[in-house]
Amino acid sequence: MSIRDYIVQQQNLDLVTDSKIQMWHGLDFVVLKGPITVAVTEWHRLLPTDAFVYEPTYTIKIHNGQTRRIECDQYSGTHPGDWNTEIVLVSED
Repeated sequence: MSIRDYIVQQQNLDLVTDSKIQMWHGLDFVVLKGPITVAVTEWHRLLPTDAFVYEPTYTIKIHNGQTRRIECDQYSGTHPGDWNTEIVLVSED
């Protein structure tokens, strides 16, 4: 299977392969349906000249019959600057 098989809804995904999804812009999102487990990593920088800072990767388990929306939140009050999000398929539960 592919992570593509679990996408229910999407907006402006920048990269989609069988194993991962990347979003690079504010208002980008994906809704995934279970059963699936994914690892999510976000990286960001305040200014284009800054180095990217990587946040700790976290895991989301979406149970059968459930959905989960994952967004790329950038340029907001809590996420200023350039934020990117990567979602990697861990397992098909």
